[in-house]
Amino acid sequence: MANSVSLEDLRNHINDSRAGAIDAYQSLLFIAGHCARHTLQIEEIKQAGGFPGQ
Repeated sequence: MANSVSLEDLRNHINDSRAGAIDAYQSLLFIAGHCARHTLQIEEIKQAGGFPGQ
């Protein structure tokens, strides 16, 4: 799907958010970064002492 939508279309689709007006491109970047952060948090927890299987 992402390949079928132009960058211009993503930039022209604006939503209001708690952070203010952001376009669809910015939303996709935020979602990707947010997921990456949660993945890092999971890895940190798995490495912590006391995690099951440690």
